[in-house]
Amino acid sequence: MSPLIIRTIIALILLVVMAYQAIHAPKGSYRRHAFSTAAVALALLATSNVATALGGLSLTWMVASLWVVALLFFASLVLLGLAWRSGEMSEQVERMREAFATERTRREKEDAAQSNPEHHPDATETTPDRTAERD
Repeated sequence: MSPLIIRTIIALILLVVMAYQAIHAPKGSYRRHAFSTAAVALALLATSNVATALGGLSLTWMVASLWVVALLFFASLVLLGLAWRSGEMSEQVERMREAFATERTRREKEDAAQSNPEHHPDATETTPDRTAERD
């Protein structure tokens, strides 16, 4: 299978994901605009890949379309930054903080259990019984 076709399939899958995110974002929000812009960029990328695979796109047009795709992706990143600054992504940021805190406490417990085995609930007695030797 041609690498251009593989790239086109991947671009189309990502296009569907971005379109889904745009549909579920609040209307008029920066997030919706960012995901929509990314979806348009992926559609242009898929179209240029198909045209290149079919031999209908010259090098000049291919480079021009890639520049437009890059600019659209940059615009979507700027829009995501604006969404974050305006507080539209506060719910996601809070979920990430909670996930990091949970993971940090889990790792700290694991590290404490590994460094101090007598306090670990699964630790067994490792010292031999010396009372039988003395008798």
